[in-house]
Amino acid sequence: VVRLAEKDGPGQSSLVDGSRWSPAGVPASDHDYLVEGLTIRTPDSAAASTTFNGHSLQIGVIGGDEGKVLAKGNGSSVTYSNLGLYLANGSYAAGANNMTASIYGKLTVLSPAADPFAFTSEYTGSSGFSIYAEVVSSADTKLAFSGTSDVLRNFVVGLYGDLSGVEGTLAVVHDEVTVALADQTIPGTVVLETSGATLTTIAANDRPSIGTLNLAAAGAVLKVKVGDGRDGDGVLRVTKS
Repeated sequence: VVRLAEKDGPGQSSLVDGSRWSPAGVPASDHDYLVEGLTIRTPDSAAASTTFNGHSLQIGVIGGDEGKVLAKGNGSSVTYSNLGLYLANGSYAAGANNMTASIYGKLTVLSPAADPFAFTSEYTGSSGFSIYAEVVSSADTKLAFSGTSDVLRNFVVGLYGDLSGVEGTLAVVHDEVTVALADQTIPGTVVLETSGATLTTIAANDRPSIGTLNLAAAGAVLKVKVGDGRDGDGVLRVTKS
């Protein structure tokens, strides 16, 4: 395993730069990579398109230190190729106000329910992630969507990729967080948990289908926005199992 030995600073990105890895070298498909106790940044350039070419990249260690991905560059995108990105312990954070970044490839959630990995923002302005990557998780994992500030505004995470391998818990931990779904099918059981938020919002612009959805929070409010103005949209259907 190749480990990040020094955190990325402004203008640096070890997704494509090999100088801060140990042993040093540009990420390649014959090595697995680990970020523990440090921050790896995406390129700062707006609208930049970046591919991580390592065999895999794990953020944090379960029971060990956290890792962080700090996303920079409004309109930028990162593709995590091969086995993709393992979310074990830490966060993937929007690193600027009024920015949206896209994620492609594959994301595998490893983080347990007691210590979930989080998509979050370090700023109070509108921001978010459009996740076109395949997402895979198991029944005992938890993935959180949160804000680090009490005055966070409009943090939106769109799950637009293949979600057929999603199980476990999706936790929304701030009132200003929206989880957006497109036209995917999640055949398994998903627990939608509010932790610190009284309002959980799912914005469904197409026709997502979830096999079993459990709302797990005392006194929580689930707000579902449906429809984008097209014929046939705007209907929430709940079917009895």
